[in-house]
Amino acid sequence: MRLFIAEKPSLGRAIADGLPGPHRKGNGCIETGGGTVTWCFGHILEAAEPGDYDPKWKPWPGTPADLPIVPKIWKLSPVPKAKDQLKIIKDLLGAATEIVHAGDPDREGQLLVDEVLEYLGNKKPVLRIWLSALDEKSVRQALSDLKPNDRFAPMKNAARARSQADWLVGMNLSRAYTISARSGGNPVAVLSVGRVQTPTLSLIVSRDLEIETFVPKDFFAVVARIESGPSGAFDALWTPPDTHPALDSEKRCLDRAEASRIAVRIKGQEGRLDVRKTDKSEPPPLPWSLSALTVEASKKYGLSAKEVLDAAQGLYEKKLTTYPRTDCEYLPENQKADVREILAALSKRKDYAGLAEGADPALVSRAWNTEKVTAHHAIVPTLEAASSQGLSDKEEKVFDLVCRRYLAQFYPPCRYTETVVTLVLAGEPFRATGKTPVATGWKIVTQTMDDDDREEQEPTLPPLSSGEIGRCREGTVKAKKTAPPKPYTDGTLIAAMKNVGKTLTDPGEKKILLETDGLGTEATRAAVIEGLLFRGTIEKSRKALVSTPKGRALIDACEPEVKSPAMTALWERKLEAISAGADPSGYQREIEGHVRRLIDSALKKSVRIPIDGKRCPKCGSGVLRRVNGKYGPFLGCSGYPDCRHMEKLPGTRPAQTAEAKGKSGKAPARKSPPGKRRG
Repeated sequence: MRLFIAEKPSLGRAIADGLPGPHRKGNGCIETGGGTVTWCFGHILEAAEPGDYDPKWKPWPGTPADLPIVPKIWKLSPVPKAKDQLKIIKDLLGAATEIVHAGDPDREGQLLVDEVLEYLGNKKPVLRIWLSALDEKSVRQALSDLKPNDRFAPMKNAARARSQADWLVGMNLSRAYTISARSGGNPVAVLSVGRVQTPTLSLIVSRDLEIETFVPKDFFAVVARIESGPSGAFDALWTPPDTHPALDSEKRCLDRAEASRIAVRIKGQEGRLDVRKTDKSEPPPLPWSLSALTVEASKKYGLSAKEVLDAAQGLYEKKLTTYPRTDCEYLPENQKADVREILAALSKRKDYAGLAEGADPALVSRAWNTEKVTAHHAIVPTLEAASSQGLSDKEEKVFDLVCRRYLAQFYPPCRYTETVVTLVLAGEPFRATGKTPVATGWKIVTQTMDDDDREEQEPTLPPLSSGEIGRCREGTVKAKKTAPPKPYTDGTLIAAMKNVGKTLTDPGEKKILLETDGLGTEATRAAVIEGLLFRGTIEKSRKALVSTPKGRALIDACEPEVKSPAMTALWERKLEAISAGADPSGYQREIEGHVRRLIDSALKKSVRIPIDGKRCPKCGSGVLRRVNGKYGPFLGCSGYPDCRHMEKLPGTRPAQTAEAKGKSGKAPARKSPPGKRRG
């Protein structure tokens, strides 16, 4: 019996649909004429806790003497909610003669199923199915092209090396900095430090400090209102040479008196126009990577990174769009064969009927480039795009972005004429630019022009010819101020994480991060942001992501290499080598030594983290925090279980105390505070 092990149920169902009948639904599996399909629920195994290796490591955060925590033999534990499914896989594995690994087509997907097979002691042959889309045609093509799973072992090794290195950094440095914070005066501090999350937090803190310390500068623009016979009037801007003494390094005029003198001098002056027209075209934008899609959905709809990823994942699982966690914006040339069918599917939806019918499948945009396709191609609609019923509002918005960007590939470039007019007035150079639309092209696919496009749209100049005389009717000075950088939003932070290499000065490190994922991956960036929000190191102010006092204090305390993306660059260089077949053991030893040095540094610091909440009136050492108890939320002492003091949460009914219940004498059941167990 051939056994398919999928990463998740939706993937398993898609594979089953591509296999011959008869189909019969079993317990945690689907039996087909082409084999049995079962599935994981994402990771059904998780890294063991420190206390599972040694009882002395169980207390959190422990003592300096307990560090470092370095497992000699790494262990995995079943995720409690997935134990039943793990047993189903084990039983099916016993009856199988051949296994087909059906994890997601990336490093993490490779590790996810491989670690289950290793945990269960599988010795049977394993093949690999590589699925970038879940429509029936794509599944059947992939089923006809199974490959030996051991060919993908380097991907598994790289994912495991990354996971274990992140565990070592997170578990050890989170404890070390928490110990330092508690010795520095906050007895209930809980800090989380990680290879990706801490540099990401540092980006936000740095941006906030830039905004707070920003000192606006006044600068001045000189605008000439030009009349040219019957042609009409237009505005031209003073464009002095870079060496002009009134300009700063950013080519802005800081001297109001000089600007005013020029405005007075040019009034009534004439100059001969030099008019240059250039025909230009703008090709359709490339299809979406997850990062680009997140930036657009955040800007256009205010969606968070997690909301975009969840929507894109939902569309993928509904077989409407292709694999979402991709960093690629190109498509393989062999998928041109599906274009007519996908356009036909889109034409069945009223939103796209006219656009799909007007699309020209014979057009070949720059998106079709097999050489630029990485592990996964761009996010595009599938052959089943017509059956998009029952979508959530967020899924509808993301689906619309994906479909319109795909449709744009089959429309010609947008064409326009760019006009540049120059003239000299009283010895000073002036310049005006304008655009005249010639052909809308692919822009017809977008319902409305983006706000940014509207803001940047240049005025249309009147008909002008070189040699005409322009007369300055009026010269005016426009006072402006430099603006501070904008706070990060989910979208702009995702873009900054992806392009974080631009912040580095070392050419080698910069090159690595610009050529790879930057900070995090397409699959993890949304979770990193959510984690920072959950731990209270950042918060949302409308759409903006801003740092909290806790987040700033943590970044202030961290060593430069902990909060710099340079460490990620060095790691990624090693992981790429492992993905290419290098031995991961040397990388592991290097990380262990690195962590030991960082622990020593953290423990020598006196980290001062502000106490969030009022002191417990009973024990005097704990802090009152919101607790989601069995009978509703209440304020409880952070010193629980040693101190069981509780109070009514403002705006709620009084907490049900044990005394009020009259029997057990126990405090209401409560959840562990976030971050208590894991670094």
